[in-house]
Amino acid sequence: MNHGAGDYLLLVGRVAPEKGIAEAIEVARRSGRRLVVAAKVYDPKEQQMFDKLVQPAIDEGVVDWRGEVDAAQRDELMAGALATLMLGAWPEPFGLVAIESMATGTPVIARRAGANTETIQHGSSGYLIDDIDEALLAVAKVPTLNRRQVAAYARGRFSTERMVSEYEQAYAMVMAAKPAPQTVLIDQAPTGRLRVIDPADELDEPA
Repeated sequence: MNHGAGDYLLLVGRVAPEKGIAEAIEVARRSGRRLVVAAKVYDPKEQQMFDKLVQPAIDEGVVDWRGEVDAAQRDELMAGALATLMLGAWPEPFGLVAIESMATGTPVIARRAGANTETIQHGSSGYLIDDIDEALLAVAKVPTLNRRQVAAYARGRFSTERMVSEYEQAYAMVMAAKPAPQTVLIDQAPTGRLRVIDPADELDEPA
């Protein structure tokens, strides 16, 4: 964990429209910040987007391209960043990158969509934005956030220990409920109806 704010913006993920790479490059260019990109390029569409969008930004000096990195390299990049950007419009179902970034103490600037609205504390562990102009304002404000508090929040809320504890509590509640058992009996009548019969009830003999 780096207790002081870094000087670059970071994007981790894939070179894909839903990951907000075009928006991140625009924010970096307009804010005068370097954008470090640690991303995968797998399929032809991603390669096409890299050639059209990312390579010119590399040549321009806006993007510092790192390609695909391992977990240790990723954590080091996150810890040294001013902020991690998640500006894609796609509603992330969970957003692991946001949690990994906050766990290093680095705030996240993310689109106000999907799980971001639940995992990021606006104005405390990062900023939720709706457009590029708001993202630029967030970049200017993010150095004021307390990185120790950002890390404490993420490590406390999303720790393995908390997950295990809450799973155990949920299982205990289910086990304690113990609903009354029921037996399903098929009527002998031609209708073939299904009736739910409590074992304590007395069954009538078929006519």
